[in-house]
Amino acid sequence: MENGRFNRRMLFSFLHGCRIFFAVSILASMASSLCELVIPKIISFTVDFLLGGDSSGVPVFLSDAASLLNEREIPQALFLIACIILGISVLMGLCKYLENVFNRKGAETLVENMRNRLYEHIGRLPFSWYMKNQTGDIIQRCTSDVETVK
Repeated sequence: MENGRFNRRMLFSFLHGCRIFFAVSILASMASSLCELVIPKIISFTVDFLLGGDSSGVPVFLSDAASLLNEREIPQALFLIACIILGISVLMGLCKYLENVFNRKGAETLVENMRNRLYEHIGRLPFSWYMKNQTGDIIQRCTSDVETVK
C-alpha cells in the first residue's frame, strides 16, 4: 500500500506545472465536441422546419419564432443560420487548436519534469553504479525511456 501511495505522489510531482495545460486542453476538447453536436441539430432544424414545414420535435420557442417567417423572409433566415454555423465552425476550429497547443505544452512540461528528476537521481548514484553500467546504456535508457513515457 505504501508503494502505491509513493507512485501517486511521484506522478503528481511530475504533473507539477503542467496540470493547468492538461485541464485547458480537456475543456477545449469538450467545447469542440459540443460544437460538433450543435451543428447537425441546427441543420436538422433548418431542413425539417424551415424548408420542410415539419414542426414535430422542434422546441416551442423556435417554432414560434420560425412561424412568424413568411416565404419572403426564408432566404434571410437561411443566411442567418449559415452565419451561425460558420461562427460555430470557427469556434470549433479554435477549440481544437487550443486543445492541441495546450496538450503539447503539457506533455513537454511533463517530459521536462521527468528528465530533470532523472538527471538529479543519476547525479546522486554512487560511483560504483557508474562502473557497472556503460555510459552509452545510461544515456540510451534516459532518452528512450522518457520518450516512451511521452
